[in-house]
Amino acid sequence: MRYWKNQPLWKRTIYVLGLPRSGKSTIFNVLASCENVEGLEEPFDLRGLAQKMACYKDNPIITQDFKDLYLALMDNHYSELTLGRTYNLRKQDKSFILNFKSEHHLARAQARNRRVDVVEHLADKNAVFLIVFNDMEDSLDFITAEVPCPQLVHIRRDWRDVAIEIMDKRWLSNEQLKDQTNLYPGYPTKVILDGSEFYIPFVVPVEAKNIYLSLSELDRAFLYTIIQSINLENAIANVGIKSHQIDFESLVKNPKRQISSLMDELGLMETEMSRKNIAKLESMVNEIEIGKGYNYEPSGALVEILQELNLELPF
Repeated sequence: MRYWKNQPLWKRTIYVLGLPRSGKSTIFNVLASCENVEGLEEPFDLRGLAQKMACYKDNPIITQDFKDLYLALMDNHYSELTLGRTYNLRKQDKSFILNFKSEHHLARAQARNRRVDVVEHLADKNAVFLIVFNDMEDSLDFITAEVPCPQLVHIRRDWRDVAIEIMDKRWLSNEQLKDQTNLYPGYPTKVILDGSEFYIPFVVPVEAKNIYLSLSELDRAFLYTIIQSINLENAIANVGIKSHQIDFESLVKNPKRQISSLMDELGLMETEMSRKNIAKLESMVNEIEIGKGYNYEPSGALVEILQELNLELPF
């Protein structure tokens, strides 16, 4: 079936992209608390669909079917948010960044009915659908195709610091890689080693998946962030859509200036809740460490894998 709606209810689509631990969720929640913005964080169904679609880029019939399903699911998510059935509130680390606009907004959402909602949003010419994604490098051209006025927000953080945080959280330990319930759909490939099953990150090339398990957790994290950083930069450069850049270190040093500048670039209107969120973020910046990964020395095993993949360390 072709996608049935000629024009989605929202007027602009903003995607927040970046490496893990780069501040995507925080930026997302602040922007989602702006006027006329509905925010959807890490939708597993859309991410899984887009990742699967990346395997069929050369088949236009399958591509169109995936695209129709993707757009229909986006429309369903947006309707859930505007009808107040999904609030998408999130407690991220020690912060409590809320993406509803005010207590009045939340109460009104709870009291809404479908008919009133449709009338209001059909009349709204400025509605923004904000989405944050992980592991979407291979599908960026697909997820931005045919959505209204797509824009990208790219949060850039030094890949070495990202790798150190991933290692500290043990996301790529043997124990975590055995538990697909924590990883799907970003880790779809299964490898059997010494009688145990492991699920390997989506971004690791097929030819490196077995060797990947032989690396230390630190080298696994660095290989993961190196590949993802290169893929993300290339995908954003090639997709041909305006990218709004925000630097993680600059964000930590002066969150109010960076976020206010980003909101101006995107044409988003602040609210009382967005101001509170920025103030909350400012109170937390002293807890964030920068530069922990700068003294990293790659092991011989990692250098060997990079050579096999024709990749170089970015420093």
